[in-house]
Amino acid sequence: MNFRVPAPQGALDSACGLYAVVNAAYYVGAARSKNEVYNLVLGSYSNDSNIFRKLLLDGTSARELQEMMKKCEKVVPVKFLRLGGGAARIDSTWVKITAALNDNRGSCVVVGIDYADEDTGHWTVVNQSSYDASNKSGRLSLYEGGTEVGGMNYGSMGAGKSKNISNTEVWLVTKRPKD
Repeated sequence: MNFRVPAPQGALDSACGLYAVVNAAYYVGAARSKNEVYNLVLGSYSNDSNIFRKLLLDGTSARELQEMMKKCEKVVPVKFLRLGGGAARIDSTWVKITAALNDNRGSCVVVGIDYADEDTGHWTVVNQSSYDASNKSGRLSLYEGGTEVGGMNYGSMGAGKSKNISNTEVWLVTKRPKD
């Protein structure tokens, strides 16, 4: 008898952008609950009848993620990280992400990952980063759904590799300073 293997939860939708924003705000402790951020972001689309098509089927564009991050500024400080470009892009990307996380303890970074073999990408949260320029090595730790879900090694990313960090889509999310 043949049984079909069902798709894992999350494999049929494209809601990773929404989840990355919610998880980042919750990770830094700025939101009392994940629902607080979820409702804040989705509430901003209350006049948009295509919201479910956009966020669940079509995925989240860089522009839409930027709009979501701006909505989150009500509960958590966010900052766009300028990463630069050119041949040394992957090195400068890792240096800047690692420095931002080291300089802002307890913070995280929302990044867009591009896949070379697919016409798609994935939004995720990086909560730890290491980089050793002399050895050209490092690791990004990914945080999704309330847990660390593994990571990406420096050697697997960059031009000509299977994955790359999208240059225009990196956001630092920090804890709100205490008054």
